[in-house]
Amino acid sequence: MPRAAPNKRKLTTLLLQRLRPQARAFMVWDAQQHGLALRVWPSGRRSWYLVYRRHGRPRRYHIGAADAVGLADARKLAAETMLDVIRGRDPAAEKRAARGAGTFAELAERYREEYARKKNKSWQQADYLVRRYLLPAWGKLSAESITRGNVRAVIGKIAGRILANRIRCAPQRRPFFRGR
Repeated sequence: MPRAAPNKRKLTTLLLQRLRPQARAFMVWDAQQHGLALRVWPSGRRSWYLVYRRHGRPRRYHIGAADAVGLADARKLAAETMLDVIRGRDPAAEKRAARGAGTFAELAERYREEYARKKNKSWQQADYLVRRYLLPAWGKLSAESITRGNVRAVIGKIAGRILANRIRCAPQRRPFFRGR
């Protein structure tokens, strides 16, 4: 089956308004910005995508919904992202990895189940300290966003030095609790 010719045009706001949904989803490529495309679904929903190659394979990076991101902004974001691709980054893979990183609460739970119960005889005490002092402050934060400043703030609120030191060391030898 022969490949369909690419639907490549110089995108304008008037052209975007005149595009109508079809029975199948289709993409309209921008002739001005390399890799930028507008995808139109049969439901009428529209999104901006940037398509680039990484190690010889095409990657698709979702920029945003067309009703939220204008044509000029989409071109600007596509150009910035393409510059990152040229520098060696893979924005689509980074976005996917960030999505799976999880919150501090999820990471603490996983640590307790997969490591602490098996390797640490006093895991209940460490688990209590994490649940009592760290989860209320960091439970909903992404694990990567916790910094040394966050650690200092939580430890600084604890009156006793010994207790503060135990909380800081509760999950022993695990870098994600120490902060950056």
